[in-house]
Amino acid sequence: SLFRAQKYNDKYALDGRDPSSIAGIQWCHGLFDRAFFPSLPVMGTVRKRDLVTHASRLDLAKYAAHVNRPANQGNEAFIVYGDSIVECYIARMLYDNGINVYHLPRDSAKTNFEFRVDVKLLELLPNYLKGRLNSIVSQIDSDAALDVGKNLLRGIPIVDLSNLKTEKHSTESKLYVESNLQQQLITGIFSINFDGLEVLDGAEKMYCHLQKPSDSGPEITSLSSSIWRVVEFIWPLCAINNQSKYAIQTKLI
Repeated sequence: SLFRAQKYNDKYALDGRDPSSIAGIQWCHGLFDRAFFPSLPVMGTVRKRDLVTHASRLDLAKYAAHVNRPANQGNEAFIVYGDSIVECYIARMLYDNGINVYHLPRDSAKTNFEFRVDVKLLELLPNYLKGRLNSIVSQIDSDAALDVGKNLLRGIPIVDLSNLKTEKHSTESKLYVESNLQQQLITGIFSINFDGLEVLDGAEKMYCHLQKPSDSGPEITSLSSSIWRVVEFIWPLCAINNQSKYAIQTKLI
């Protein structure tokens, strides 16, 4: 239980590796606390806190509103351009986190369909990335990059250049995607290579290159750094400004 709790906390929580977070998980398993008898199923002698008691300590309505808030504005969207494993993974990550994202395929003539996922290279990635990609390869029984990319892109809406429109606003150009009879403002484009996007007026201003000039070696080994570049780019765009401050545990103050 302790191992799993720490694993999921490190993977999903923003404060996953913070010492206080680690100690909090251990406290849930009895650290710094006395034993509570009699021993109960599952919890043993660890202090129990039922749902009613826990709810009385929290402002659940405000907490739920905070957790379930939209990840980004409904009329804004991001574009991921390209079909490499890195680009497909970025699209999947954004989509799974509730962010409006569209996949723009690259010209098939410029795509290497013969590329295969090298299991040895996956060993160079952090465990959470290596585990997911290995799981996909095992699930679809194929290490072809094309097949792995298709699996990562499942359910993500696809657009082509004809769906992208540029409109002039005073001194700047804004890019929109038209899909399903709606128009959304594009606030970011992610790709390893900008080639092919020159035809879109204003695209360069919102472009985020997924690899640094210092990145070397096979592109899949830069997946982790590419993810952080995306986070750095979208954080100020999706952050909620001027929100009122309040303590979640209002009843403890």
